[in-house]
Amino acid sequence: MIASDTTQYKTIKEYLDWLIAEKETACVEFKYGKGGFPHKEFWPSYSSFANSEGGVIIIGVKEKNGCFFPEGLSAETVNHYEKIFWDSVNDPNQVSRKLMTNNDVIKTEYNGNYFLIFFIPRATREERPVYVGQNPMRSIYRRNASGDYLCKEWEVAIMLAEQRPKLAMDIEILEGFTIDDLDKESIRGFRQMFMTLKPTHPWTEDDDITLLRHMKAYGKDRISGKEGLTLSGLLMFGKYDSITDAIPQFMIDYREYGPYSERWSDRIYNDGTWESNLYQAYRKILPRIQSILPVPFRLEGNERVDETKAHKALREAFVNLCIHASYQSDSKLLILKYPDRIIFSNPGTMLISKEQYYSGGESICRNPSLQTMFSMIGAVEKAGSGADTIVQGWNEAKFGTPIISERSEPNKVELMLPIISLTDNSVSKGDSKGDSKGDSKGDSKSLQKIREKISKRKKVPYEESSKIIIELCYDWLSTQELANKIGYSVSHLKNKIIPRMVSDGFIEPFDKISSTNPEQKYRSTEKGKRNI
Repeated sequence: MIASDTTQYKTIKEYLDWLIAEKETACVEFKYGKGGFPHKEFWPSYSSFANSEGGVIIIGVKEKNGCFFPEGLSAETVNHYEKIFWDSVNDPNQVSRKLMTNNDVIKTEYNGNYFLIFFIPRATREERPVYVGQNPMRSIYRRNASGDYLCKEWEVAIMLAEQRPKLAMDIEILEGFTIDDLDKESIRGFRQMFMTLKPTHPWTEDDDITLLRHMKAYGKDRISGKEGLTLSGLLMFGKYDSITDAIPQFMIDYREYGPYSERWSDRIYNDGTWESNLYQAYRKILPRIQSILPVPFRLEGNERVDETKAHKALREAFVNLCIHASYQSDSKLLILKYPDRIIFSNPGTMLISKEQYYSGGESICRNPSLQTMFSMIGAVEKAGSGADTIVQGWNEAKFGTPIISERSEPNKVELMLPIISLTDNSVSKGDSKGDSKGDSKGDSKSLQKIREKISKRKKVPYEESSKIIIELCYDWLSTQELANKIGYSVSHLKNKIIPRMVSDGFIEPFDKISSTNPEQKYRSTEKGKRNI
């Protein structure tokens, strides 16, 4: 979140109108500032935005009963507060890092009053954690929904560990583990895949230990002389019981859900019938995920190709789940397949910003040894973040734009791949005469455009978003289902868009008596259908 984000708005007034209408969110924080510079509230928000995804702090907005009023300050007060800010942000006793430039602080006039707008950037991996005062263990904040929360000691420890210039979380040599902790069948299967893909590679002639050394699955500390299995070797090829001896919380869990079902219909997890290491999970789970895709028939020369860019996107997403996970965190690798989306969730935080992720070409990998192993069997390319492969593959399939997000307590990164195509009849089953207009469900590019705007926190005009919702609601849909398809938060739909659309007569609620019914669903009206 930087000052350039205002360029999509014609004026700062328009930008402030939008921010205040959105209320406080994960990226916006208001401070009143009438009684003096709000040090006590300002610096925790500064820390939380810096340690999360960045955000905006506005001084001069008053909150009353959950509503926000732009009362503003005098020009003299704004100038005074700006000086206080720069003096404080350069004082290591106040905050650990100065992240901002002059372009990130804006003084503006709005309806005769003055405001200070601060664009707090996301701190880099090397700059985190950003903390208030001088005690990093007790004054580090992160953003959770619309509030700042104090990080726990284990969160701080992880951020400190990830400051290392040569980040490699998976080459630690494990005490007390031997080659006997590895599953021989997993090594044999991996070797066969490697030899098939690269039959002339010199490593194909090596014995198992030598091959493991090449991949840093088996290592030696050059200072102490200690050698043995590394974390990556155990994760990739280990027996499940041995893996959980080293990482008790380790688990990889795949679940399939049917339409409108809260309980999974099928599941692959560590049930004792297979060695649940990463190699076996790759072989067992990835084909199940890819089974939603049609298999083409085409020839490249004399070779048959049974894979689309969407297949490659799912493979990249699965491998990213494994190589970017923070296995030291108290979480698990989770893959959820719903009729309208697939979610990949791994423990940890993003080591690059969302903007860097979507632009591609830049990657910081927590587990480079695992990345090497997957690349040896053709599962991943080492160049870039992999986001290009995922986004391009999903766009080619016309399923919608992938969305990457971070969650906290526990920390995890979620990649959501929608499975909705507005060019077929998979999500529309209207049966009235007017429903013929919805058979094509509009232009899929319109939905992709909205999702891209939302993922980049850009403003989507009501006219644009309401038309997409009308198209999607040819059959009854809940706000959660709409949120999953479009990318909006449920609260934004419930508080901002849905009430206005009901008032305009574009959609109708299923339960017309209780608007707060948690099972409430909405459907397009004839007026709404005529509006698109």
